[in-house]
Amino acid sequence: MHTDTNGNTTAPATPLRLLREPEARSLAGGMGRTTFRDQIRAGELPPPVKLTERCSAWPAHELESITRARVRGESRDAIRALVADLVRARGAARHGWIN
Repeated sequence: MHTDTNGNTTAPATPLRLLREPEARSLAGGMGRTTFRDQIRAGELPPPVKLTERCSAWPAHELESITRARVRGESRDAIRALVADLVRARGAARHGWIN
């Protein structure tokens, strides 16, 4: 995510890269499936984007942002706030609110 001088969040400048669950788990710290899904339920990782009825994936830039925040030592509350912002930005992009 990028923030312009007016404080607006914009989509990443690079092409969107979507990760299926095994690669998403690896990027999120190499956690197992149960831990990964528990983190989603806890709001500490974003839910997947539904691509088709049977196919879901995670935007790589979201997981990278969360991993960077964890490396910086951000609190669990700060991580949850970041996840909420990232998920909210998905809706804004879908409705054309973000360029």
